[in-house]
Amino acid sequence: MNTDSALRRRLRPFFRALAADGMILFMLAVVVIEATVLVLWHRQTGNGPAPVELLTFLGAGGSLMVSMYFLRRVDRHPLPYAFALLSALGFHAVHVLLLWGR
Repeated sequence: MNTDSALRRRLRPFFRALAADGMILFMLAVVVIEATVLVLWHRQTGNGPAPVELLTFLGAGGSLMVSMYFLRRVDRHPLPYAFALLSALGFHAVHVLLLWGR
């Protein structure tokens, strides 16, 4: 039990950094860059995932990250939080339908 609490104490700064607004915004920026590079690569080469499948997949993940950003502000901004969750659901549903239609 003593080692467990020591481990938690040592990992606490790591978990705080992961949950920080800056980390969430950084992850969103990485998703946008990834989507841009993959769509441009598909346009140039014709290889890789189809842009609509890629964007619905990344849109669902990006929307969840936006909801994480607004989770701390849900008392002041409930509508952006709700919209982010609903858009994640919408992106995910469209992505599943696209995969189902293969």
